[in-house]
Amino acid sequence: MSKKHTRKNLTSDRRQPAVDLSARLQDPQHFDGRRSQDWIRLAIVVGVAFALRLAFFYLNLRNNPAFHFPIMDSLYHHNWANDIAGGKLWGAEIFFRGPLYPYFLAFLYKIGGSSIAFAVLCQHIIGSLSCGLVYVLSREYFAERVALLAGLLAALYWTFVFFEGELLIVTVAIFLYLTCLLLLSISIRRPDVRFLIAGGIALGLSAIARPNVLAFVPAIPVVYYLTRGTNGRAAKPTVSGWKTRSAIFLASSLIVIMPVMTRNYVVGGAFVPIASSGGVNFYIGNNPTSDGRTAIVPGTAAPWWGGNNEAIAIAERRLGRKLNPAEVSNYYFRLGLDFVASQPDRAASLMLKKLQMFWSMEERSNDKFIYFFWHLAGMNKLPLPGFWLIAPLAIFGGIVPWRRRKKLSVLYLFVLTYMLGVIAFFVNARFRLPVVPILIIFAAFAVWYLITVGRKNWKQLLKLSPILVVAILIVNYEYFTFRKSRQQHVTISHYTVANAYLQMDRIDEAIFHYRLARENYAKDPTPSYELIWRDVNLKLGTLYWQRDECGKAIGVLSDVRGDYPKAIVVRGFLADCYFKTNQQARAYQLYTDILRVQPGNVQAVTGIAQIHHAKGETETAETILASITTPQTPVYVPAYQLLADIQRTTGKLDAAINSYMVILRQPGNEKEALLALSEVYVAKGQPAKAVETLERARPYFPPGDPTVDRRLSAIQNPR
Repeated sequence: MSKKHTRKNLTSDRRQPAVDLSARLQDPQHFDGRRSQDWIRLAIVVGVAFALRLAFFYLNLRNNPAFHFPIMDSLYHHNWANDIAGGKLWGAEIFFRGPLYPYFLAFLYKIGGSSIAFAVLCQHIIGSLSCGLVYVLSREYFAERVALLAGLLAALYWTFVFFEGELLIVTVAIFLYLTCLLLLSISIRRPDVRFLIAGGIALGLSAIARPNVLAFVPAIPVVYYLTRGTNGRAAKPTVSGWKTRSAIFLASSLIVIMPVMTRNYVVGGAFVPIASSGGVNFYIGNNPTSDGRTAIVPGTAAPWWGGNNEAIAIAERRLGRKLNPAEVSNYYFRLGLDFVASQPDRAASLMLKKLQMFWSMEERSNDKFIYFFWHLAGMNKLPLPGFWLIAPLAIFGGIVPWRRRKKLSVLYLFVLTYMLGVIAFFVNARFRLPVVPILIIFAAFAVWYLITVGRKNWKQLLKLSPILVVAILIVNYEYFTFRKSRQQHVTISHYTVANAYLQMDRIDEAIFHYRLARENYAKDPTPSYELIWRDVNLKLGTLYWQRDECGKAIGVLSDVRGDYPKAIVVRGFLADCYFKTNQQARAYQLYTDILRVQPGNVQAVTGIAQIHHAKGETETAETILASITTPQTPVYVPAYQLLADIQRTTGKLDAAINSYMVILRQPGNEKEALLALSEVYVAKGQPAKAVETLERARPYFPPGDPTVDRRLSAIQNPR
């Protein structure tokens, strides 16, 4: 035998194991509930997942002040769930969104005492179980080692963990999607009617959680058609025929959807299968001003949830009649279609942009800038996998086994249809998250494939490397531009944190984060955040005003310019600060401006009276105040306080007592009113009455506060 022939055989022998081993990676090793090893591996995946989530839960609860103060979509779900838990089970309107999650959240609130922490902890448990489902589903298509890696990657995928900490649909939806796909996969190799029905019910539940999963419905008959004859020996009872299987599966899903559809018709008198938000969302993502990611209806001013009411008003105004939710949805759906038909080039460009965003490494924010709050919880020090890593590997891992595309059609078609269902509307991190479990399965296969082939046949790996390189570039090419764009999102995040601290009455922390929001905005003055920028100035200026730091308040409030809904409030605080800093002419001008816009504005009337009082024009001030301190007008405490002070200084002590009595009846003003009353009684020569009034004030002071005792001592021991 020649040396050349021997060398050729040796080379062939070296290559052959790599091919065989790679094939074994693609050999499904189905989860067997009778094997203890399978349960041990499943427990490892779920255990790792829950350990990481428990750490995040603790840190998020401790470090994130916004944890107990949901915003935007989370707030919408929170309020809806509280209504349901409070007894409003049926509701009065057609569902705007899929109802499953709010009802599930209401159930958690019912057993957990409306605790957000309890609900989030339950979501972390569900997320951990979803990682177990990734492991079991992977074993329907790949070897056990691939499945174990897929389960662990899902357990450590940080975006899953983050969104489980929010009151959003996505965690429950992912669990239901994976359940549906697992049952669908099992029903292919074991066409038992029980799996078909259970899978259909899981699909129906998925749809009433998030209706865009219905994009996968046309793929189900395709899956059964492509995989016909691949099930081998089927356990009895079996259902033969891909058409029959498809019909049973889809009919079972209708069992779940029909009650929601019926309820919508009974409540709203319109045919709405699940929710009425589809048309509005379609127009948001398909209009001449759409950027493919921002959830704002053109023509509405509200940047958050609530702009929907403006969208309804716009539709009704344009059509000249009252519309039900189905008609509103149809109106906006037609607008979106009109844009696509009339401007196909722009529509196609926008669709390509959304496709690019879907596969970009950036986790595009919607409710919160998730990087900021992940760091705020203290989790940024853990090097965990993200989309930047999983997506390129998944693209590679999806291309390599393309010859098995019929058997893998469940996974391929779910990713394809769900992706199309997302980019048809608009793209953000949580909307694309449901495809990530499937991408993780392909990514896990890619890792083992690269290890196997790279170890045995590096030349073959070199031939395939351009696929991986291109995938990395497609997903991660935005890396540097994304880092530059974070500044505007940080501004919003500081604003959100400051609002939470304000609700907690932690004023120092609130001021600190409002200031950071101002500083970040100054570095990146993005026009789309102008309304929030002015709100930051108003809230920060108000806090400075409350602390009598008028110099700082003037500097902040003076920056609030333009057509601002709260401009009157800003002018009122500015005028008061000008008065307190002896700039009475400016104060008077601002109060006059307010009265020009809002005649009878009590703050402005009181301010003008205060200016006259400061000038010594006491009678004029008292006359002005008389118009807003009648029994027929609502009580404005500062006006009565100023009036009472004037009455005291002019010797009208009985009138002053009456004014303080009015103040005393307003909750939250008892302490100051009782102290002032005691002084009036002393001035009237009624020390016993003054002592009695001070004793009434004692409960309003913290234990050990010496104020009451000092004043009592001064009355009882006059010098």
